Amino acid sequence: MVDLGMKVVGVSRKLIGTPQRKEVTSEEGHTGEMVFVQGDVTYPPDVEKILNWTRKEFGRTDVLVNAAGWFHNINPCDPATLMKLYVTNVAASFLFSRAAVWEMMANRTTNGHIITISSLVGKQDIGPISVACIATHESVRQLTEKLNAEVRESLLPITVTNIKPPHWFVTTKPEDYIPIRQVTAEDIAKEICNAVSIDHPIMPYL
Repeated sequence: MVDLGMKVVGVSRKLIGTPQRKEVTSEEGHTGEMVFVQGDVTYPPDVEKILNWTRKEFGRTDVLVNAAGWFHNINPCDPATLMKLYVTNVAASFLFSRAAVWEMMANRTTNGHIITISSLVGKQDIGPISVACIATHESVRQLTEKLNAEVRESLLPITVTNIKPPHWFVTTKPEDYIPIRQVTAEDIAKEICNAVSIDHPIMPYL
């Protein structure tokens, strides 16, 4: 899951104190470093802070994975819940993706990748779930498509990919998902690795 020498920065709102570092070894024997930093991906100053910290620590950002998401299984949901769903599932991906594009341009990244994670819940009949949740997943998919079109039109060496798991992730709280077919974190990690393993075909910064 972690390629040789890869540095991965994870963001957590709950982390207290200085960044926490952990050595990681993949099934293939590759080693890398995982660093957890404190931040709120829905708060623009924190987004800038995280990207600035990554630049100072590792030199640049090559890959962004928008993995923040929240699910609510009550239909309909109240206005406060609707806002939390939208801000976490959609706005955070927009804010971080926009900031990452500018960061990659500033550092002249030659093979950048931006990845969003949504779901196929809006495309398949999998039973009663929150309409608001479906709407946020579809918004992320469309956001990814439009961003991909923009970076291609600008001839930027950045690939934008949307990963759509067929069903729900495995979580520690069974009530948080409908158990039609379990999708593990390892499944998603493999899809991410496949997405970032392809070199960008566009010549950088003509």
